[in-house]
Amino acid sequence: MDEPDATPARIARLTTRLVDLGCVTADGPAGDLELTDKGRDAHARLVESGRSELTRLVSEQLGEAVEVAPVLRRVAASLVAEMPRE
Repeated sequence: MDEPDATPARIARLTTRLVDLGCVTADGPAGDLELTDKGRDAHARLVESGRSELTRLVSEQLGEAVEVAPVLRRVAASLVAEMPRE
């Protein structure tokens, strides 16, 4: 797997784009980032889309007979552990 392109310059460009889109505000002297209502809505849509896609993929790979909920709970727990905190 390739290393992620998480250079400071790229992060700055992406952050500026999120601010320009109205999804994030940068406040204070340190430029603390905070999601706006629009950003929180976009995040919720992304999480739901990911959940739906994971459900579909697990069902396809493991079959309908397998109880999907426990598998998804484990995957979700690992994803939540990596989420940035507000």
